[in-house]
Amino acid sequence: MVARSRRVPGAFQLRLMRFAQFRSVQDRRSCPTRLLNAAGLAIFLTWCVAIAGAQGAGSNANQKFTITGSVVEQAAGEPIAHALVTLQGAPTRSTFTDSNGAFTIEGVAAGRYSLQAQKPGYFGTRDRNAGAAVQMVNVGASSESVTLRLARENVIFGRLTDPNGQAIESVTVHLTQRVLRNGVWRIESRNLTTADDDGGYRFANLQPGTYYISAGPDVPRREALFAEDSTPRTGWPGLYYPQAPDAASAAPIRVASGQQIQADMVMSRVPLYTVSGIITGSAPGQGTFLQVQNSSGDMLSIGSRIRHDTGEFELHLPAGSYRLKAMSHVEGRQMVSVVRITVEKDLNQLQLALQPAVSIPIHASLDDHAQGAAPPGRSRGVIQARDAYDSPPLSVHLISADPGGSDAYSANRGVKGDRTLSLTGIEPGRYMADISAYGGWYVESAQCGNANLLSEDLVVTAGTSCTMEIILRNDAGTLNAKVETPNDMGPGTALLVPARGRAVPRSISFYVTEGSHEAQITLDGIAPGEYLLYPFDDPGGIEYSNPGVLRSYASLATAVTISPGQMTKITAQLIHTGTGEE
Repeated sequence: MVARSRRVPGAFQLRLMRFAQFRSVQDRRSCPTRLLNAAGLAIFLTWCVAIAGAQGAGSNANQKFTITGSVVEQAAGEPIAHALVTLQGAPTRSTFTDSNGAFTIEGVAAGRYSLQAQKPGYFGTRDRNAGAAVQMVNVGASSESVTLRLARENVIFGRLTDPNGQAIESVTVHLTQRVLRNGVWRIESRNLTTADDDGGYRFANLQPGTYYISAGPDVPRREALFAEDSTPRTGWPGLYYPQAPDAASAAPIRVASGQQIQADMVMSRVPLYTVSGIITGSAPGQGTFLQVQNSSGDMLSIGSRIRHDTGEFELHLPAGSYRLKAMSHVEGRQMVSVVRITVEKDLNQLQLALQPAVSIPIHASLDDHAQGAAPPGRSRGVIQARDAYDSPPLSVHLISADPGGSDAYSANRGVKGDRTLSLTGIEPGRYMADISAYGGWYVESAQCGNANLLSEDLVVTAGTSCTMEIILRNDAGTLNAKVETPNDMGPGTALLVPARGRAVPRSISFYVTEGSHEAQITLDGIAPGEYLLYPFDDPGGIEYSNPGVLRSYASLATAVTISPGQMTKITAQLIHTGTGEE
């Protein structure tokens, strides 16, 4: 017997078979629908023939294409070998560049994809925090070669030696950076390391910016911690590069893409002074901690002796200015004491009296004007925030103005239906209040004691006791701004600054879509009043919370008037700064 071959139905035949089965069932169920279904069958057959014809002819959807390109270093344009190139799609495709920085990805369907390149020791040129160069590419018959650019990492390295050229080992080296936070320049700790047995140190993977290097102070640990009857006599001072006692007089180290900067420091031994006293206010059996910070707020690894039964402490420091911070907990409350000292000789009988960290309750009222323009005065009722919300629609951030100080953030406490908003664990110091409202509300006024938080700092002492009184209104306006930009511009940042007063400016990022020469900016929840809009291409080096700094750009800003409950539409010109650092 000869086996008869069976022909496997094609996709088109399968569709017809399934539809015939469906029609048979329908015919048995409802005969009156036959005429209508016959028309539907004709349409369906026409569709199937069109699909079959397209499949037979071969559609573009089934075509595969090849992406070619290269990965180069941004500054010099040199090829980067062995960089990882990833095409985000379904599925994701990855490859490595060859020795000439070239790459090829084959078998890619037509479409628009995200293509990115990355390699250890390099950063993206637009978003350095992402660590990759990202570019959108169109894949098809007319695809062109792609060039991805990466910025080389920065490295600061150096060596610690004494005046005789001998290596100084085991001394802590700090890296700090000058950064812009909420429109204010701050020095923030970035990293620390310990000098090796040749006195060397190295900080790698640094982004472009302004940095400071400091070493010490350092107390000989063997003398201070292991020889109970021995008092250290000399040690290494705290020193900023190149030979400065503090950050204010130090030489900033400005690094750009791909720089390898050497910062050697020469240190001489100096006398150590004894700093001793007593910490009071702690509970028996509770641990008490003592932190030492230098004048710039860097935490120092200085060994100290504390007798937890009596609170007596002793430590040894070279000459300089310091911040001592004692901490403990008593009955669940955070206890703190902060003192600033200047060491020029032995300091004895210091007293650090622990007191509860300051807590500030926040009392918010909602001035409801949502149904129309605000009437004269305040004829409409002011309701308590809890009447309309489980918690007030706002957040408060106290920004410390003191080196080494800690910020404070508002938090809701209690159970649902009985929550309170407050700031807790506030250390003594000076703060700027950044108050943000949401849900269509804005801050009309904010007061804590005698301080108007919209125009002045809040000074917190150990005995501070005030309630933050905030009034919110909801007749806010909206701003819709069109910003004319170059087509190849990356992301920018717009600042909306009150023409009067000292509220923290509102900022919003904006982007330029491909092929466009403008960006749209929309901001809502804006308090009615007069503003200036600053659409910057790069505001990274502008201390925008400083009115004096913004004043130099005021002639380029666009004046805006926000009316209650209204949308304001304007066109603004992009402000070119040409800088990412002051």
